[in-house]
Amino acid sequence: MKRTIWTLVLLSLVGLALAPAGGVIRFTVINKSGDKLILWLQGIDVKEDFVFNVALGDRSFPFVAEYTIPRSDYLLKVTYVDPQGGLSTCVQPKARKIDLNHQTRLVIAECVRVPTRKGETTMIKFRPQPR
Repeated sequence: MKRTIWTLVLLSLVGLALAPAGGVIRFTVINKSGDKLILWLQGIDVKEDFVFNVALGDRSFPFVAEYTIPRSDYLLKVTYVDPQGGLSTCVQPKARKIDLNHQTRLVIAECVRVPTRKGETTMIKFRPQPR
């Protein structure tokens, strides 16, 4: 009996060691900005780029979108679109590097609100700069 258990443990460890390093992760975007969003993810290690349209959400009723993407580091660029169709008063001046090698939640707040705490290890709180 002990021998069978040790054999299973050993085979499990060998299986984990031989597992591919790539794979996919779940990327969750929580929009609390009060604007519609366009997110650009430009792959650094992978040759894939993604563009996501995120619907309008605010602090009372945030919009939550989940995406499945390859595990990698990305450059993130966020564009805020006013609900009436024009550009918002919020702007992010340059792309920001984010580590998406594990399940991650990106919380996008309002321009005027500063996040009070950093959040959990799997959470990134993003705050743009007002124009």
